[in-house]
Amino acid sequence: LPDLKNLGPEALEVSYKEFRELFKTKKGKIKQVLLDQSFVVGIGNIYSDEILYVAKIHPLSRVEKLKEAHIKALYAAIKKILEKGIKMRGTSSDDFRDTYGKKGRYGDMLLVYQRHGDKCLRGHKVHRIKVAQRSAHFCPICQKLVQ
Repeated sequence: LPDLKNLGPEALEVSYKEFRELFKTKKGKIKQVLLDQSFVVGIGNIYSDEILYVAKIHPLSRVEKLKEAHIKALYAAIKKILEKGIKMRGTSSDDFRDTYGKKGRYGDMLLVYQRHGDKCLRGHKVHRIKVAQRSAHFCPICQKLVQ
C-alpha cells in the first residue's frame, strides 16, 4: 500500500499545533486544500462546504493569506462538522445504507451544500461556484474572502 504514505493526518486526530504547521507548506484556494487528502484525510466535498461555512471562510480564500484566527476557526469547524457527521451516521445518497442498514441523517442538516438558491442560517442566498472541478456552495455575505 505505497499510496498510504502520501496521506495526511486524520482530520479528527490532528492536534491544533500540527494542523497549523500543515499550512506553512500549502498554497492555493482553501476549498482545494481541504479536499487534498495529502493535507488532511477525511474531508470530502460535502464536508468542506459545511466546514468553510461554519468557519466563515470563503472557498476561494488563499491559504497563504489566512491569519491565526482563520486557522483556529477552521480547526474548530472541522471538529464540529465531522463529529456531527459521524454522530448522524454520515450523509447518504438515496440508495446508500451503512453496515447496519441505516441511512445517514446528516443530509437533513446541511447548511450550504446543495442548497444553491436557498437561504443560509442568517437569511442570505447560498451560491454555487466551481473550485478545482468540484462544486462549492457558500454564502458570500457570511463567508469572507481572504486575499
